Amino acid sequence: MAELKPCPFCGGTDIELSIKRTTYPFWYTSMYCKKCNCYGARTKVTVEGTGWVSRDDIVNSENTKQIAIEAWNTRTPKEQSEKE
Repeated sequence: MAELKPCPFCGGTDIELSIKRTTYPFWYTSMYCKKCNCYGARTKVTVEGTGWVSRDDIVNSENTKQIAIEAWNTRTPKEQSEKE
C-alpha cells in the first residue's frame, strides 16, 4: 500500500480514512487530516449486489483504502512562475 503524504495545508501526519454513505449503493471515501480538518478528494465506491454492506466492509477493503490514499497523495503541479 502506498505511504500517505503529509497534509498539504498543515503538514500533519495524523491522517485517517473518512467514509460517508449516500444513497445505496454508493459510498464516498476520502482521507482526512485530524490536525486541520482538511479532507482530500472524494472517491466514489459502488457496492455490487443487493446484499447489505456495512461500513466495516468498506473500511476493511484494501482497494478502497488504496484509491483514497492515491487521491490524497495527488498534488497539483506548481505553476511555471512559481518554479522559477
